[in-house]
Amino acid sequence: MIIAETSFAEAVKEIKEFLVKNNQPTEVLWVFLEDTFYPNVNFIEKHFRLKLPLPEENEKLAEKLYKIGQQRNFGICITAFALCEGKVCCAVVVPKDEEDSEYMQMSPEHLKFTFVIDMPIAQAVRSSFRWKLFRLLPFKYRQGNSSGYLPSKKDLQFSSV
Repeated sequence: MIIAETSFAEAVKEIKEFLVKNNQPTEVLWVFLEDTFYPNVNFIEKHFRLKLPLPEENEKLAEKLYKIGQQRNFGICITAFALCEGKVCCAVVVPKDEEDSEYMQMSPEHLKFTFVIDMPIAQAVRSSFRWKLFRLLPFKYRQGNSSGYLPSKKDLQFSSV
């Protein structure tokens, strides 16, 4: 798919078709850094905590990030990186610069879709008290994901698209 010619809605349709072809669920949860916590350990932890329900704004923020990626012209990847309650956790990944784009093997012209073969399972956290507790224990939990490319909502606050 050509990035410049593809709307976010078309990209979402295509990622769902890509997921079906790879025997993955098609109901998408748009996830950002602020929606996750990982155990703060020295080895790679596959399982993490995901705050549910996700904010309704997440899909609009994913679309905004997609449009930023179209403007930057370094490439865009929509990645499916985990499962949670029968749904797939997805993120829009936009390289910061040309070097980042090359490192992630992205093309400025073509949309990239990826998924993790052995999908981690996100543990849903529905308690706001428990979520606040994660923030109070930085020695035990950290925001993020194992790949390090999960976008932050903070990066979208001041951008105008």
